[in-house]
Amino acid sequence: MKKKIFSIIICFILMQGIGKSQNAEYILQNYHPSSPSAFQFLKYGEMPVSEYTGIPNIAVPVYEIKEDGVQIPINLTYHAVGIRVSQEASWVGLGWDMNFGSIVQEINHRDDYASTTIRLQPDWNESPVPSLYIQKYADNSTGLINYGWNNRDSVVSCKPYFSYRIYSAYPISVGTSGTTNFSAQTVAHAYLLPLNGNRDSQTVATDIIENPNYDSEPDIFTANFLGHSIKFIRNPLNNQILVLNKQGYAVNRTGDVYQILDPSGVEYDFELNTTVTSYTSTYNGFLAGGSPPLPSSRIWMLTKIITRNKRQILFNYSQSGTVNNYPSYSEKWDTTLNSLGSSWSASQVEGYYQLPIGNGAQTEKSISYSNENRLTLNSIIFPNGEVDFFISNRSDLLGGQKLDSVKVKSAGSVIKSAQFNYTYWNSSGVGGTQFQPDSASNYGNTPNLRLKLLSIQDNSGAIYSFTYNENLLPAKNSLAQDFWGFYNGQLNNKSLIPNPVRLNSGQLGGITGLSNNGNNNSANLTYATSGILMGIKFPTGGSTTFEYELNQFNNYWVPDFSSTSNVISSGNGLRIHAINYNDSITSSPKRTVYSYSIGKASIPVQLSRQFRANSIQSFPTSSTYGTMNSYSIFEMSGKGFFSSNSLSSGNYVGYDTVAKQNVDLSGVTIGKTVSVFYNTPDNVSTSAYNMSQLSISVPVVKQLVNWSPGSISNFENGKVQTVLIYDKQNTLLRKTQNTYTNNLSTIYYGARFLGYDQLFYNGGGMLPKTLTAYYPIYDFESLPNTSRTTDYTTTGDSIVNATVFSFDGYDQLSYKQTRSSDSGYVEEYYNHAYDYYQSTKDASLWLANIFSEVTDLITVRRKSNYGTYTNTYRYDKNYTTVNGRIVTSKVTIKPTPDLNAFPKIITYDQYDTQGNLQQYSSDGITNAILWDYNNDLIIGEIKSASLSQVAYTSFEADGSGNWVTNSITIDSISAAVTGRKSCILGTGTISKSGLISGNVYIVSYWSNNGPKMISGGSGSMTVGRTYKGWTYYEHLVTASYPTFTVSGSGSIDELRLYPQGAQMATYTHTPLIGMTSQCDSGNKILYYDYDLTGRLIDIKDQNGNIVKTFKYHYAGQ
Repeated sequence: MKKKIFSIIICFILMQGIGKSQNAEYILQNYHPSSPSAFQFLKYGEMPVSEYTGIPNIAVPVYEIKEDGVQIPINLTYHAVGIRVSQEASWVGLGWDMNFGSIVQEINHRDDYASTTIRLQPDWNESPVPSLYIQKYADNSTGLINYGWNNRDSVVSCKPYFSYRIYSAYPISVGTSGTTNFSAQTVAHAYLLPLNGNRDSQTVATDIIENPNYDSEPDIFTANFLGHSIKFIRNPLNNQILVLNKQGYAVNRTGDVYQILDPSGVEYDFELNTTVTSYTSTYNGFLAGGSPPLPSSRIWMLTKIITRNKRQILFNYSQSGTVNNYPSYSEKWDTTLNSLGSSWSASQVEGYYQLPIGNGAQTEKSISYSNENRLTLNSIIFPNGEVDFFISNRSDLLGGQKLDSVKVKSAGSVIKSAQFNYTYWNSSGVGGTQFQPDSASNYGNTPNLRLKLLSIQDNSGAIYSFTYNENLLPAKNSLAQDFWGFYNGQLNNKSLIPNPVRLNSGQLGGITGLSNNGNNNSANLTYATSGILMGIKFPTGGSTTFEYELNQFNNYWVPDFSSTSNVISSGNGLRIHAINYNDSITSSPKRTVYSYSIGKASIPVQLSRQFRANSIQSFPTSSTYGTMNSYSIFEMSGKGFFSSNSLSSGNYVGYDTVAKQNVDLSGVTIGKTVSVFYNTPDNVSTSAYNMSQLSISVPVVKQLVNWSPGSISNFENGKVQTVLIYDKQNTLLRKTQNTYTNNLSTIYYGARFLGYDQLFYNGGGMLPKTLTAYYPIYDFESLPNTSRTTDYTTTGDSIVNATVFSFDGYDQLSYKQTRSSDSGYVEEYYNHAYDYYQSTKDASLWLANIFSEVTDLITVRRKSNYGTYTNTYRYDKNYTTVNGRIVTSKVTIKPTPDLNAFPKIITYDQYDTQGNLQQYSSDGITNAILWDYNNDLIIGEIKSASLSQVAYTSFEADGSGNWVTNSITIDSISAAVTGRKSCILGTGTISKSGLISGNVYIVSYWSNNGPKMISGGSGSMTVGRTYKGWTYYEHLVTASYPTFTVSGSGSIDELRLYPQGAQMATYTHTPLIGMTSQCDSGNKILYYDYDLTGRLIDIKDQNGNIVKTFKYHYAGQ
């Protein structure tokens, strides 16, 4: 199988074609070996862009494993949004990554699967702003029951928005029986909050708030692997695993191992995991101190893939030791705007504690530390080979390692290899203000170093080199950052706190008179591009270069770097402005320019908030008054009060409209494409602005506009609404308009608790209150509904093609109607696993999670008169199980509207134990297929013969192709006719049994010392041509016995047996490289030669004459 090493790829698809018609001939083609084709050497890298975000999807494929329909790309990918100051390089360099699949568990409060965790939630309770849940006693001085209080509360379904409740405890009397004087009560308490409708005194209700083992927040799991991306939770009601954003996936957990089945029935196992442990030290502020080390996330690595035919691909890892990430830093600044003192004698007040007494300002500084026992990939092993990864230690990350080389092997021989070459950026001389973590000396010079990927070189000498913006980034602990963490050149910033004099009234909540702190945290393009990838040079000498600009958005405001009068805000990373291509051969450079409008940041930067806090100064008694101060607090955060999480869309800028223009050397447009996208910012907790320092920060979630049960009006961000294509005269050529339908998951929720304030009573008794934030947990998927394309002609006419889509409950296409303004309708009806079960009562596909398989397809063609049929087509499949593998047993095709016409039937008669098709019949003719090379590659195709009546071997691999060998010797040194090996018969024999007496067979072979003896029948022999000492012999033998035996001295190669009248074509291969010979039914041979990197270099005929040559030229050669 031909593989490609090193080319630049990118995928950006506006609207994929869906539900292409399938037929039996296509299925049979899957069993034909692919003809070798030239390595498609990229002259220059076409870099399509993820236009919605303006981020080019840069990928360098190193190798690709293909096994039984599963593709595993070994890719280097680059995220060209900019480099953040605190960003660590991955194991392949800063900005680059190479990963194969993982599940990340985002732990909310407690690990859902920890042995001590007790999972329970209070009933969802709606309150858009923090409000006190009804208290049991209307008058705390008399103990009167509140009107309407009972032991039950209505249990309602949660909604897809935030809710906040304050729950209070109630006192327990220890006084004289029947008294309700709270001065005689203890401070013992129990909480009143609804649990399954019961809101009266419950031990469990109190435990939810006060017992650290109770967990009311489901953890969010995100699985990304080989093009699949799903999110799931453990249902708090029944502990089942539920996928939120996709249909057709099955997730199971056994012990501490996850198994995911995709909709095609392929199994992905995640058996090894590591825990990221983090803790925070806080200095100054209201809550100074440190948190204990706690797990913040767990990461499971993809360890095994089991294909539909049960072939295994194994990922092996080693524990690389503890990796200590450089600490992260955040700051909050608080000032008291005003205070108001009062005296009181009431029996109840609400007052905050751990808040400042008196006026003033202070800065709270937090440093977060994290470490993990990282797993490093060592190898990927698959049936015909393995890929090994070689690593070494690095200098920029404590305990970190880097990837040095990749080697692809088959049978112990290196097929391909790639060497990664690095250096380091060193920021030691940049300077500027920096924060200092505890034990800073332990990190050595790692804050100044960043791993830099210079080039990749394959074993042919081809070099792919990378150029970067060489403007040095500051140290990872520098404070010269913009609001989003990117470098902005302000080395004199003294903190991360925004400068209030640069913010407008909206960001400051109307507060004025705040002093200038000298900081500038706005984005600066000159410095935001520091360290970014600027270009790629290819071995041919061609190159691709990138030009960037700052993102822009209008859904919230921040100041520009050099002005505070801007209307449109800039920042949150980079977008691509232009891509330049040069192939170095044709001297015809290309340039593509991108322009954007109506940018929206998915998550706003909320830089400040204001709240009022009360503080008890003295407590009242029955004869005295107490005092209480009320403070107005203004707070600013250097990183804002919102951040992305696994429930959000991510932290990016998306654009409503993006235009892509191809321009010539003089800058004149030679055509453009305009794309319009769905673009809705995420939903954030708006109550965060007026909630206290101690308020709960809740996750950001995707926005559901105009939500109602079962319906939402907005669609996934980045889905394409409209595409307009113009020619160089700016004349509209084509317009495509798309609509979608949404699959919204069931809405779940988490409840996050925090101590909020206290209730104080005469005599100093106090009871706690708790702020509870309910946040929704959900996701949705937007599937195509309609697509309408209008092509405009030069005469002003237009041709309209409209397509309508419908999907089943597993996100599989069930119906497609295509209508053309000039040719009528085409309707396609698709059936899948559940439909197959309904019609046959065979649930095997369904139980195996094979939902993507089309089991039945009906195509109806109609004229413009909708009721008139012009043609129909029906394609129907049946299945059986072979050695635990679900395989096709029969395909029925009806290609005509004549119901009385005989259908075409193809039966799949025989499979091997690996699920490979060995024999099938079509139109009454039986055909056979022979497999070898670990049952992974086809070595023979025979028409008009059954499997039991054919045999073939070229003595190359582990199998014998239906022959039985006895005491033979395989010669891998002498030149062979096909492949690399031949057979020395000596005193040995090669036999084939199961033949039919009286039938005539052809036995052919090549020999280097005369004909061999064929026993078991009689007939004639023909001598063919001689080539390089080998002579072709063909025997026509009538079987007298059911077994033929080949014997004789000397060597033999390319040994075939098949019935007279059948046609046999045979193949040899070098696994992981490609086909090495092809011998047709007339015994004419083509030879394929490859270089050391697996590239096809020539094709030769049976006489060794070159019929085609492929040349690969590198720069400098």
